[in-house]
Amino acid sequence: MGKDTLNCRTIAYSADLLIKTELYRQKEKEDANYCSNDMDIIQLLYDQYANDLLLYGLKMGYHRDVLEDAIHDIFYRMCRSPHRLKKIEKLKLYLFSALKNQLVNIQKATSKNSTTDIQEFNFTVKVDSLHILIEEEERVRIKEKINKLLEVLSDKQREVIYLRFFQEMSYEEIGIMLHMTPASVKNVVYKAINKIRK
Repeated sequence: MGKDTLNCRTIAYSADLLIKTELYRQKEKEDANYCSNDMDIIQLLYDQYANDLLLYGLKMGYHRDVLEDAIHDIFYRMCRSPHRLKKIEKLKLYLFSALKNQLVNIQKATSKNSTTDIQEFNFTVKVDSLHILIEEEERVRIKEKINKLLEVLSDKQREVIYLRFFQEMSYEEIGIMLHMTPASVKNVVYKAINKIRK
């Protein structure tokens, strides 16, 4: 084996090493961009849905501090596993369900002998989040009337009405979230509307 063969092998090895190093650097850049893009998406989701999630939790009767911690936990878990984000088909449904599950877990953890079921929350809906651009007197009158009408509904009916009309979720999404069939959700909405009309 001559000196030239040894030099060729050394050059080939060095070139191979340079190529591998460059490919590794490119992969690192792509991974950093991928993570950066995922974090940007998670930030956008937080900006878009954090207030809606907070309002939903407040209507379930939870304190603001507990809700903020629960919402931050949800987004923290998303940041820790951003690859899961691509598997989620309906982000709004996922976030609302995740919040409800997180709150149930908190409820169970705080009361050791808890038999709290997902359906057992004191769900209240007030019209304060409704943006009606009418004269102030008319708006207050409508708000009072709607609140009075919603008082006749059960907690479950108020929650379904809130998700359907205030959060604009489909019957299927509400069914998934509340562990009901879409037909059952429609039935609850129908009965609630009839109850309000009486």
